[in-house]
Amino acid sequence: MVKNKAVGTYKWIGIVAGVILGCMVTIWICSHRSHPMINDWEMLGNNINTVEQKYGDFKQYITRDDGSGYAVLMTEQITGKSVYDAGDYSCYYMEFDQTGKIVKVYCARPAGG
Repeated sequence: MVKNKAVGTYKWIGIVAGVILGCMVTIWICSHRSHPMINDWEMLGNNINTVEQKYGDFKQYITRDDGSGYAVLMTEQITGKSVYDAGDYSCYYMEFDQTGKIVKVYCARPAGG
């Protein structure tokens, strides 16, 4: 009987560990949708000027008539590592609203590339 109880305990420990690991992986995947080395949640909601101060000049900065727009950083500026070739998705786009708040982020190919 003691042996069966120990097996049941190990089974529950394994189930709990699996659920915790599954939750951690799910959260990581959701927060790193655009690039595996960049936490999108860290960018979303920030002011575009704060991001520029932290990571340096943008590769591209476009504003529309209403004050919204988008800015582009190279992924190397954020991660500090050159991960992709020039033809791959190495530009990190940040769309912002009229107040400068970042509302959408995604990676894409450089313009003309």
